[in-house]
Amino acid sequence: MTEITLFEAQCAHCRRHFAHPDLGDFVYGEILLCTRDGQHHARVSAFTPFSKRVEALMSPNDDRSLWSILASLADPVSGVPLTFGLRCPHCASGQMVYWGGKRAGVIDVPEATFTDAAALSDEELGRRVAAVERNGLPS
Repeated sequence: MTEITLFEAQCAHCRRHFAHPDLGDFVYGEILLCTRDGQHHARVSAFTPFSKRVEALMSPNDDRSLWSILASLADPVSGVPLTFGLRCPHCASGQMVYWGGKRAGVIDVPEATFTDAAALSDEELGRRVAAVERNGLPS
C-alpha cells in the first residue's frame, strides 16, 4: 500500500463532489487505475517485470496506451474490473467537471495485481494484448 493524497473532483453527469487519489505531476512511470464503478483504485508501474512483459508484446505502432492494456489485464478489485481513467464513485461516469481540486486528505492505495494474466503463456497473453489494441477497453 502507498499513501496517496486525495483531491476534490466533481462529476459532470451527477454533479456530485467526491475525493479521489492523484499521484501528481512529478511521478514518472506510474499511474492509478480505477474500478469501473469508481469505488476503488490501484497503483501500477510501467517498470515491473509483468508490465515489461506486456510492453514487449505490444504492436510497435500501437497508439493505445500501455495503461489501458494493463487495466484490462489487472485482477478485479472487489469483483469489479479496473479501467484507465477516473470514474465517479456515485454514478460511475468518466466525465468530470473538474478533478485535482483542493486537497481532501490521504488514502492507502494498493498496487494492482495481475495474478491470472501473469500465469498466461506468452502466446495467450499476446492474444489478449492484441484484442485490447484492436478493440479498446470495454466501458
